[in-house]
Formats: sequence, C-alpha cells, structure tokens
Amino acid sequence: SLSYLKRFAVDKLKIDQSFVRDILIDDDDKAIVKTIIQMAKNLNLKTIAEGVENQVVLEIVHGLGCDEVQGYFFAKPMDSSEFEQYHNKFMSQQLQINENIK
Repeated sequence: SLSYLKRFAVDKLKIDQSFVRDILIDDDDKAIVKTIIQMAKNLNLKTIAEGVENQVVLEIVHGLGCDEVQGYFFAKPMDSSEFEQYHNKFMSQQLQINENIK
C-alpha cells in the first residue's frame, strides 16, 4: 500500500518482478515501472528493480532511471556460504581484469 511510504521510514522502493518481467512486451508494465521510478525520485527514494533476467531488461530499467537491480541475470538466490564463494570468485576475477588493464 502506498500509505506505507508515509507511515514507515523507507529509503528504497522495490519494484516487483511482476512488472519488470514482461517490460519488453507489455507497455503497461513499462509505464508502471517508469511511474514508480518517478514517484520514488520525487520522494527522494532509491529504486530496486526485482526480476532482471537479461541484458535488455537491465538496459531498459537503467534507462528509466532505476538505481539498483537484482535478478537471475546476475545470480540466483543463494545462502551465505554460496554467496561467500560467489563473492570471492567475483573479486578474484575483478583483480585479474584490473591486472590485465595495467
């Protein structure tokens, strides 16, 4: 409910994957996502798009001004031990990329 935006101290607004998932084929979903992002900006809130599963959707939500994203395009849900392994692998790859750039 939108009344929660006034009732609770929030700093981020998550956009449900039900709107993000079909953004490529449903103009109404795109309009809803765009409106949510604009409303959040007007309220000085950050936005998180849930359910980003490919590069095209990532580019669309980014183009609409979304601040953060999450979804299978980046990683599947994981427990803390899986995340630790994922993070270590990611950081190792980033270090390798940085070394190759030098």
